[in-house]
Amino acid sequence: MLLRFVRHRGWLPLLALCLLVAGCDLGSGGPAGGGGGPTPIPGTPTPNPALVATGTGSVTLGKTQEYRLGSFSATAVAAATNGLVVAGTPNAIGTTALAYAPFAGGSVKSLLKVTPAPDGTARGILHFAAAGDWAVYEQATALGTSWELGAVQLSTAKAVIIDTATKAGGSALPATAFATDGTDVAWAVPVAGQTNTVLRAFDLTTATPRTLLTIPFGISDVLLANRLLYYRTAAFTNGQNTSTSWLWWLTQPKPQQLDAKAAGNITLNSRYLAWDDANTVTVTLYD
Repeated sequence: MLLRFVRHRGWLPLLALCLLVAGCDLGSGGPAGGGGGPTPIPGTPTPNPALVATGTGSVTLGKTQEYRLGSFSATAVAAATNGLVVAGTPNAIGTTALAYAPFAGGSVKSLLKVTPAPDGTARGILHFAAAGDWAVYEQATALGTSWELGAVQLSTAKAVIIDTATKAGGSALPATAFATDGTDVAWAVPVAGQTNTVLRAFDLTTATPRTLLTIPFGISDVLLANRLLYYRTAAFTNGQNTSTSWLWWLTQPKPQQLDAKAAGNITLNSRYLAWDDANTVTVTLYD
């Protein structure tokens, strides 16, 4: 298999990714993905001259770089600060390993392979994320009864187990209910046999875990950027959706509730929270 990435000059270090067998074409790509009220994005945004090539309106791309993965069959890719984290499997089907391809070139190196559950049941990587010098992943059995949330440092391949089903009292971990910004990991775990959910954080530098809060309902989204945590509750009262959205600087003792209800697809950076609402056909930018 061939892994190809392309740099964007003067903007994002990585613009587009393509996992392909030899012969696949790389298409053009575009941008992805405290306080104040929601502000609709203007209907006619002003183009940024730095992102537009004169007379064409196309994005200027840098040199394409390729890595040959051999028999490693890739299923997903995430970009970290200095390279790409590739999920896949060697010589088989499924997602059972993580590999790392540095932007500076050189060989693709193995980061980790999944381990079986204590009873010997096979596990796979259900979800992973990359930021800074870290990749965070969840490995679990098909039924989710045995799982581990772990992190691996990209520059050293040093791995650390952050949480497990046993530590969490046997509860299943939702596959999308964790996030990392390369400094911290935040994740939400339902309490087994209860409606409560525990929100936790882990400092990757000091390897220090802490419990942020316990709430009597679910958490449907967890996002993290530059130590700014966003989470959305999943609550219903008398059949009505009473979910709320919160922002929490992890250097502060408590979160702040947003005065707007985020919905749909949500994304976060250190300044903006953005979401689209299919019901109102709007995109909202929260500063």
